[in-house]
Amino acid sequence: FYNQSLTQKTLIAGNESEMENLRAQLDDVMGINTELSTRQASFETLIEKEGALRNEVGRLQSALDQVTKENEALSSESVSFKDAIEKNHREKEDLDAKVKMLSEEKSTLLKSLEASSVRNSDDKLRDELEHLQSSLHDAIKEQEANAA
Repeated sequence: FYNQSLTQKTLIAGNESEMENLRAQLDDVMGINTELSTRQASFETLIEKEGALRNEVGRLQSALDQVTKENEALSSESVSFKDAIEKNHREKEDLDAKVKMLSEEKSTLLKSLEASSVRNSDDKLRDELEHLQSSLHDAIKEQEANAA
């Protein structure tokens, strides 16, 4: 009976030790399970954030495409404006040359008018002068209109 009791006590002690080991392993498994659950929740959050970021990237890409189209349109308009400005500049230079030429003609005619002693000749020169002054005046108006 004593041997049997000693054997049972040894078995019980072995079982208790094994139970403690199993409890420790169970605690480890429970800790790992908790860690896995936390990581899974973090992973799911990251997946949601990735989806939101993909949507934002798509929205930003669309906005960028729109801005690019608008930029191209503005660039095209800019070229047209530049061409128009260059054309106006050339026209202004042409008009400036005409004004200079007419001014020189006016000066020449005025000198001729002063030198002329014949009244009839004076009247004719005055008429020509008035015509040139009118032409000069028209050229100046045209220049001012084009400059505006």
